[in-house]
Amino acid sequence: MPGLEIEMNSNNSDRDRKIKQDTRAWAEFVGTNYTTALRQAESPLVQGFLGERVSARQLINTLNDHPLIGADEGEFVLGEAGYYADTSWSFSRVRDFIELALLIDFLRMFTPVAPGETHAVSSYSLKHTAEKFLRPHCSYVSNGRLIWAAAALGLPMVEQDGGLNLLIGVSEREHDYVRRMVDGNTKPQGHQHRPDGLTHLQTALEQCAAGELVLGRWERPEPSTEIFRSTTG
Repeated sequence: MPGLEIEMNSNNSDRDRKIKQDTRAWAEFVGTNYTTALRQAESPLVQGFLGERVSARQLINTLNDHPLIGADEGEFVLGEAGYYADTSWSFSRVRDFIELALLIDFLRMFTPVAPGETHAVSSYSLKHTAEKFLRPHCSYVSNGRLIWAAAALGLPMVEQDGGLNLLIGVSEREHDYVRRMVDGNTKPQGHQHRPDGLTHLQTALEQCAAGELVLGRWERPEPSTEIFRSTTG
């Protein structure tokens, strides 16, 4: 079908253009060469398993423009250790983009809190859960990178006792389920709080580890207006 072929070629061309733009921006930002940055930008691990492909330019812009963790008069606010850390970033230059993309998918798994709800999960707790969940693809996660990924995703966040950690606006019960699952000591009792995207993300990570192609992308379902009306009317 000629029309379908033209559309597919257009989509592929647009994707290739975005990858090249991301590659140039990321190479300049972390101080690596184009080839190393391209290898990360084309990795199957950054394609977006629970949402759209992660943009390196969006990650960079987040550190500059975010209302809470964005740069303050040109000075960095977020560093490797967290909010208003003493030192900035320590980039490996070979996996930084991949690890941030994985963190974004990890956070996409959880239901965001509704406006006005308490921001209940500490970035420090989330970072430890992420380390265990994302192995072997990502064995260490810094507090600052977890916060960076949450900010790029647009999750609500507030300061926590004036320290390095921030409170991230995701479901506390869902996080507790995943934490128990990956700790291996106290397994979850029941599955009513299992994040909807968990199974898809687990399967995708296992396929990548085995060198298999991951097909399909999970998208969070939109809340049902029928359910809303029945519970409020």
